Amino acid sequence: MFQTIDQWDKFFLQYVLSGHTAFLDNFFLILTQLGNSSSVIIITVALAGWLIYKNKISTAKVLLLSVIGSALLGQILKHIIGRPRPEMALYRLDSFSFPSGHATSALALYGTIIYIVFKLIDSGLKRTAIIVCCGVMIFLIGFSRIYLGFHYLSDVLGGFVLAGVWLLLTLKFLKRK
Repeated sequence: MFQTIDQWDKFFLQYVLSGHTAFLDNFFLILTQLGNSSSVIIITVALAGWLIYKNKISTAKVLLLSVIGSALLGQILKHIIGRPRPEMALYRLDSFSFPSGHATSALALYGTIIYIVFKLIDSGLKRTAIIVCCGVMIFLIGFSRIYLGFHYLSDVLGGFVLAGVWLLLTLKFLKRK
C-alpha cells in the first residue's frame, strides 16, 4: 500500500488534518507552546536552578546536557537533511521539517523530568501522576505538530528518537564520570 515514508507521512497528515475542529485548533495551538524554545528554556532553567539549590548537581547536569544537546543536534540535522515542511500548515514556518524541534525538546525535557522523578521521588501516587503527565505531554506536543500541519509523522518520530538516544547517551556518559 505505502511504498515510501513520504507516502505514509502524507497519508497520515491528510487523515489527521481531516479531523480539525475550532476547539482542537485552539487546544493544540496552546499546547504546542509547551514545547517551543521559550517554554523549554524557562522550565529547564527553573528546574536546573531548583536542582542546584537542592544540591543535586549531577541531576542538573543531566537536565542541561539532555535539553541543550538534543536541541543543538536537532538544529544540525535540520540543516543537513533540509526537508521542507508540509504545505498544509495552519500558518507558514520558515525552517526545515526534520526532525521536529518541538518533539525533540518535549522528549528531552519531559523525558528528563521522568528520569528525575524516578531518581528523587519514592514510588507512590505523586510519582506516578508526574510520570503519566510528562508522558502525555510528550505525546500531545508531538501530535500537536502533526495536527497543526507543521510536521509529518516521521519528523515527530525522528525528534523523539533523537532526544531519546541523546538522553540515554547523556545518562551513560555522566554515570561513567
